[in-house]
Amino acid sequence: MNNTWQYHNFELRSHFQPIYSLAHRRCVGLEALIRTQDGNLPCSPLELFAMARARDEEALLDQHCQALHLRNYAELLLPEQWLFINVCPPSALAYPDQQLFWNTLSQLGLAPQRMVMEIIEHASNDPLLLEEQVREYRTQGALVAIDDFGAGHSNFDRIWRLQPDIVKLDRSLLVQAREQTRTRHVLGKLIQLIHGSGALAVMEGVETLDDLHLVFDSGADMVQGFGLAYPAADPRVGLAEGRRKLNAQLAICARRSQRNQRLQRQQLERYTSQFTELVSLSRAGTPMHSASEAILRLPGVQRCYLLDQDGYQLSHNMAARQSTDDGRFRPMQDALGASWSRRHYFKSAITQPGQVQVSDPYLSVSDGSMCLTLSCAFNAESGRLLVLCCDLHAAVLDQSCTLPDIAYGI
Repeated sequence: MNNTWQYHNFELRSHFQPIYSLAHRRCVGLEALIRTQDGNLPCSPLELFAMARARDEEALLDQHCQALHLRNYAELLLPEQWLFINVCPPSALAYPDQQLFWNTLSQLGLAPQRMVMEIIEHASNDPLLLEEQVREYRTQGALVAIDDFGAGHSNFDRIWRLQPDIVKLDRSLLVQAREQTRTRHVLGKLIQLIHGSGALAVMEGVETLDDLHLVFDSGADMVQGFGLAYPAADPRVGLAEGRRKLNAQLAICARRSQRNQRLQRQQLERYTSQFTELVSLSRAGTPMHSASEAILRLPGVQRCYLLDQDGYQLSHNMAARQSTDDGRFRPMQDALGASWSRRHYFKSAITQPGQVQVSDPYLSVSDGSMCLTLSCAFNAESGRLLVLCCDLHAAVLDQSCTLPDIAYGI
């Protein structure tokens, strides 16, 4: 693989970085990256394209980079793997005829279905023309990806407009998830939203085992990063080693997740045990203020409340004594008559009476904190179906993991 292209004083070469499927535990794609130097001095792609933009040659440069990548990729003889080709929105719009790209594919014997046209995060001066370009990619048979989601102009507006097949999440989201509890929760939800839009999710910038563990628990489909494989002119050399490393690291991640789930269950035992007692007392007709005294003394318990079979709150919140109230969310705190029928903890309880349900962590509208809810549907002495709920602060769990839905029989 020695195909190069000369751009002024710069010699351009192709490097390829593997993208791995977490389910298949193997490389399923390669991202083509440009590498260049002026004599013995390296030049970053950002500097190279900034120079081309100043000379009004960005479209020309981008087009020749794509052709160079195609020629080098064809020599890899990896027909079952995707090739991710970066596309700048301005240059994609500047090409008068994209047929050159597809003709090059045909000449090299490459299938358009193996191409993933990766729209980078730069702004587009004409979103409608960009949408037209994306439609052309699909007409030719290629997939469409959005790069660096969460940075620059790669946001939900671009997802709604372009309806990509693949969304690549920027490494900054992973860094924030590693440092902030709330972002860890949001990362999994974000990937659920991406899946809901009809796209697969790739997490970029995976560099450490801890990074991979976060991605493992987030629900992402694919990963890419220095922790698995560096870009190389001939990535075939490291594919076997990358797959071995990925399998070894995923086995560690799986053991960590299983261990954390066991620890979470152990941490929850005293809460679910006391909540089970609360359900029994409530079923027997004990007033809420008396029945909830014991559980409200446990650390991390925020409030208890009772719902009817339609999700309407029948009682005022029974708040724990140790709870703090600085008054900022006071307009939301009187929940008598509020409807919680949309909440998952209500839906799961009402469909499984007699089972204590444990929700995923979520944002409480009562005080703006992250919490999780224990819930259980039961028949009162009158025969009426009720749902008892108890909110716990999310800090009672190990926040490095996402809590799975759990049901306990009583």
